[in-house]
Amino acid sequence: MSKLAESLKERGYSDLRIISSKRIAVLTDENRRDLLQKIAKEFGGTYNPSNKLSSVGQVDLEQGNIILTKSKTSGGSGAGAAITKLGESAQCVYAAAKFYNKGDYSSKSLLESARKHTETDEQDTKIANDLTGDWQESSVAIAERLFLEFSGKNYTFYRGKDFMTKVENKFASLNRIEREFTNINKWSPADIYMATQKGKNVKLDSIKSILELNTVLLNNLKSKDIIGVSLKKSETGKPKLKYINVDNTRPKFKYTGLITNKGPNFFSAKDVYLKFDGGEIQFRTFAPTWQGEIKGKYANQGKVSGGPLANIIKRTANKVLTPQRNIAKGNIDVNKFYTYYSEIITGQKLNKQKFLSELAIKPLDWQISKFLGSELLYHVKKSTNKDSIISAILGYASSQSQLSAPYIKLSDE
Repeated sequence: MSKLAESLKERGYSDLRIISSKRIAVLTDENRRDLLQKIAKEFGGTYNPSNKLSSVGQVDLEQGNIILTKSKTSGGSGAGAAITKLGESAQCVYAAAKFYNKGDYSSKSLLESARKHTETDEQDTKIANDLTGDWQESSVAIAERLFLEFSGKNYTFYRGKDFMTKVENKFASLNRIEREFTNINKWSPADIYMATQKGKNVKLDSIKSILELNTVLLNNLKSKDIIGVSLKKSETGKPKLKYINVDNTRPKFKYTGLITNKGPNFFSAKDVYLKFDGGEIQFRTFAPTWQGEIKGKYANQGKVSGGPLANIIKRTANKVLTPQRNIAKGNIDVNKFYTYYSEIITGQKLNKQKFLSELAIKPLDWQISKFLGSELLYHVKKSTNKDSIISAILGYASSQSQLSAPYIKLSDE
């Protein structure tokens, strides 16, 4: 063991990683910048905030020795909702530290100076003490990127309180009427909001539709007065910033076909598929809700349930899908079912009597799933607007539908 490692252990730094004979990292879950400054004083070294080895800096000692800090864990002090709340709230404070305190991310700066420019639902002590090193690095990297894009204006940063809650409550009240979205994240996955005084003063009470709300948010995003921010933890320290649902950024796809069955025949399985350039969408009941799930290249775009699908088909094809609740007890219109089947089936077609005989031995869940899927495929096949239908379905699943809100996304992708 080197003398430097021995000295560190003597002072209580027992969790070490030996990088080379002259470089040692102290593993910690504390604020890494604060710890480096503390170590610099203890060892009579110099804290160097800028280097190529670590985004939080290093301690330079005599004879070329260097002390770094590394995160001990990567999961944070909690999991799920707890780490989400902590991470997003902390991001607000770190961003404020960059905008108002020249990027001083010490605990004192975060809580005494930056905090007053934020409104979040997390405790100060947790933001200062419970955020692990890797999350601190990510928060710094994102704060720096936000400042590069939006410096020059005075913002308040929101998470789960005040202005952000006002925007989300307005959406919720409109959506109760329009019923376009089953999940607020499909409308906007923004985790935090930035708003100037002008943005905070925008009148939301008089807005009468989701589309009008989106227009207000778009105009204020362009003027940099209201900015919804979707966050993804940065592992590289170089997050990319993208504008989503702004002008022509919504996705467009092409319809490439339909699949009534992947088994030997129509009655082999209860699912059906729509194909597009880049993958396919599977439609079937999922214990027990009927919905679509994106497969292939765009799998991460997730699912779209029956209600939003019905709205999409009505808007793009001017057709009405049968609500699942209307046939939940088995009152399926078998004549319509056979009409749908006859139009979408490829290969040899069963006559109506044989079709009904095969249908009769299938369980109710299968009948419901296949009827709804066949109806969808029928209307899509008949439509002259197939590409728009596919793009609308995929756009909804990725929070980029024609009725989704504008926002910015920060991620390493």
